[in-house]
Amino acid sequence: MKIFPLRKTLTISPRRKTWAVILLIAVVAAIPWLFAKLGVVYLVSMLTLVGIYTVMVIGLDLALGYGGQINLGLQGFMAISAYTVAVLTTRSWVPPILAQPLVAAVLGLLASLLVALGVSVPILRTIEKVPFSLAAIAFGLTTFFVISGSDFLGATLGITGIPPLAIGPLRLDTGFEMYYLVWIVAFLLLFFAFYMVNSQWGLACRAICSDDRTAEALGINVSKYRLELFLLSAVVSGISGVLLAFHMKGVDPTYFSFWMMLLFLFALYFGGERTVWGAILGTIMIFLVIPEFIDLASSRLPWVRSVTELIQGIIFMLILYFLPGGLFSLIRRIPFR
Repeated sequence: MKIFPLRKTLTISPRRKTWAVILLIAVVAAIPWLFAKLGVVYLVSMLTLVGIYTVMVIGLDLALGYGGQINLGLQGFMAISAYTVAVLTTRSWVPPILAQPLVAAVLGLLASLLVALGVSVPILRTIEKVPFSLAAIAFGLTTFFVISGSDFLGATLGITGIPPLAIGPLRLDTGFEMYYLVWIVAFLLLFFAFYMVNSQWGLACRAICSDDRTAEALGINVSKYRLELFLLSAVVSGISGVLLAFHMKGVDPTYFSFWMMLLFLFALYFGGERTVWGAILGTIMIFLVIPEFIDLASSRLPWVRSVTELIQGIIFMLILYFLPGGLFSLIRRIPFR
């Protein structure tokens, strides 16, 4: 039986939590202007990617952290939504109404949901967590191999030429506009995830995660909650795929490899599993701080770049050993009064 230990944390008043969130939002809002003043506008694009990957890590945290579903195939749903957008917006034979970026985005999410419904039957039948994780990995790898080998989807080169996302008269064709859209979506999903995991639904999911048999004996519909959690994490992953397609103006299989899924997993544990807000911290470290550090080190030591994956793996193991609660656990130790 898996039981999560109670964390020894310091009580932070709701008022201080509110001000902390407001400060975080203000910092995120001010970053593009600060980077523009400093002449490092390229970092805005990187932080936009961080926001997109934060959405993905939120979906992974909901599935793994709160539901106990070791779903290492979520990048497959990310790929399905992204490639749906790419095909609908770049192919000349697609009806004009379906080629509209906003319509394509909605259909991309719908495609992720429908595929999740289709694969949920065989995957969720594997009640034990190890077979579930293997089935999820198999789905993610199958999706990757399909998009890598399909000439219709551009094979390894992918699809380019995706038009900017347009919402009514608003056309998001600059890096700054896409940055704000991505982070607005990321914060909305963070608030949504925080609400869900602290609701009655979230309590039921955590009960199932701790001991599904006891939860079922208490009258919780285990199958229902498992399906809902699986679909929710798939749709959240699909949202990240839609945002990725419009931000990069194209897609290719490298964004949806199993290695990328492992990096999302690293980001989750790096920031802090079952914290929601740790998704931002972990994603920034894995996809921005550590790569920038490696680039800086490789400029002086060229051999560093050839062992990038080894360095990332060592850092990940050190975090798991010395900070099993992730970097967010350090914030919990700050003596707020």
